[in-house]
Amino acid sequence: MSETPATVQFEYSGEADRVELATFMPRFPKDIAFSESQGVWRLTIPLPHQARIEYRFKVTRHGHTTVIRDPNNPVVATNPFGSNSVMTGSGYHPPDWLSPEAPAGTVSIIRVASTVFGKRRTHHLYQPAGFSEDTPLPLLMVHDGSDYWHHADLGRALDVLIAHRRIEPLRAVLLDPKARHAEYIASRDHATHVVNEVFPHVARRVSLDGPHGIMGASLGAVAAFHTAYSYPGTFDRVFLQSGTFALEPHPELTDEMFRSINAFCLPAIRHSRLGSARVAMSCGRYESLIDWNRRLAAALADQFVDVDFVEVWAGHDWGAWRDRFQAGLEFLYPRSDE
Repeated sequence: MSETPATVQFEYSGEADRVELATFMPRFPKDIAFSESQGVWRLTIPLPHQARIEYRFKVTRHGHTTVIRDPNNPVVATNPFGSNSVMTGSGYHPPDWLSPEAPAGTVSIIRVASTVFGKRRTHHLYQPAGFSEDTPLPLLMVHDGSDYWHHADLGRALDVLIAHRRIEPLRAVLLDPKARHAEYIASRDHATHVVNEVFPHVARRVSLDGPHGIMGASLGAVAAFHTAYSYPGTFDRVFLQSGTFALEPHPELTDEMFRSINAFCLPAIRHSRLGSARVAMSCGRYESLIDWNRRLAAALADQFVDVDFVEVWAGHDWGAWRDRFQAGLEFLYPRSDE
């Protein structure tokens, strides 16, 4: 892979009848075909300077198609389903917090008895380095916490941002669902579990002092917004990334998922019930969800909610969400002594 300031060129060498670029991003050109010359397949495309996209090659040979990572690109991003190659524009810079050293916080298992779900649920509690359990700190509830941890370096982000005094110290609960597509679609049971079961469990274990926050990406953003909406005043900080705020039917949502999310989102956009909460939002311009996120951000602003909405040249992936940690958390938890 080679790059000029305005374009990126891909190359694939090998036997093939057809080679295409697959980006899995609805608002990025789909399945762009390569041109072949002397056994080498090439594709040159323009790319915004700040862009970051994840992609693969779709290679068709003798009627059989396989989807592979770019053999010439060592830069890879993981996700719960595997990994992709990563391409960036000439003006893209990875987060500053990836480089500095910082003492690592601790992560411990918490097993929460749940009347709502009928059995004990397992989550994890992050404790920043250098703070005892008796130190009162805010609590951030993180939907899909383990995925954020393993695929977006959330632990390192918190370690560095806290140690280098970029944000106020905080604890985090890494929430992991058992049935994500049922629990994260504006489920009252899920919201009740988070507020009435997980929160009190953690409060008995460590000392807490707000403002408390809640965050999530994709369906996790729906769950975060719905929980804050269902229990107004509980969360003063809300971080929503690429939320699946289904205002119209979507091909990746079942009818049941759409009906449940839509029934929540339509009234929530008219009256968010977030009051004085501070809300950070981000979404990729290559996502099919960008219009819904724009509409929610505008609706929150119209209701005088303190909202910071950022659009990025990226897709629906953990790398894009990782890149917004610092700005989002600094907006939500700025150092009081800065």
